[in-house]
Amino acid sequence: MPEPVLFRGARVVDPASGTDDVADVLVDGGAIAPSPGVDATELDCDGLVLAPGLVDLHAHLRQPGREDKETVESGCRAAALGGFTAVCPMANTDPVADNAAVIHEVLELARAAGTCDVFPVGAITRGLGGEEMAELGEMVDAGVRLFSDDGRCVPSARVLRNALTYVRAFEGVVIAEHCEDASLGEGGQMHEGLTSSSLGLAGQPREAEEVVVARDLAVARLTGADAMGELFQVMALAAPGWPMPEGVR
Repeated sequence: MPEPVLFRGARVVDPASGTDDVADVLVDGGAIAPSPGVDATELDCDGLVLAPGLVDLHAHLRQPGREDKETVESGCRAAALGGFTAVCPMANTDPVADNAAVIHEVLELARAAGTCDVFPVGAITRGLGGEEMAELGEMVDAGVRLFSDDGRCVPSARVLRNALTYVRAFEGVVIAEHCEDASLGEGGQMHEGLTSSSLGLAGQPREAEEVVVARDLAVARLTGADAMGELFQVMALAAPGWPMPEGVR
């Protein structure tokens, strides 16, 4: 069991309790404990923030396949140095994380690194190609709870419907869709509007995202899947008159 550590004079930020104050915090046996009367190693935390570990839901560890850019070990070390205790690496590795074998490889590399928790994101479609569903079931068995094709939209509503229907058989599994119509936003360098026109840059209209959000919410309603109704409400506020699909939760 690790020895007690006293973090002295840290700015303690805890959103759950509404705390934002300078205080001393004792960690004993891996848990926060009362500080009086305990011999502990003291760390001067003046000017530092002490907070619950951050979680990165969209990270890129690049391994396997692109170790020239990043590895699981180097990415986890950087995450820990930045206060992140868990990361969710995207599936756009080489080979793509669309099966249990790649997921197990990433998990083994993370265990060897040992600096933060790693929760691999599985691909929704095979090879991120958007044409057929990946091996979602075997990846769930390997520990995956989040599926995404990263920066690629699932172009087929049928494939998305099948994926949403399939994962309903599992507890706590999430499909995270990239909402962007590639054909409508192709070549866009910035938001389409007066500024893009005045700069002579190709713009991407907001509708490139809105049309896919609307489609995905309709498919979610069709499959009975939970969807982010709050997101659609934000869109409705930004574009008055946009209808909220009936039955979306």
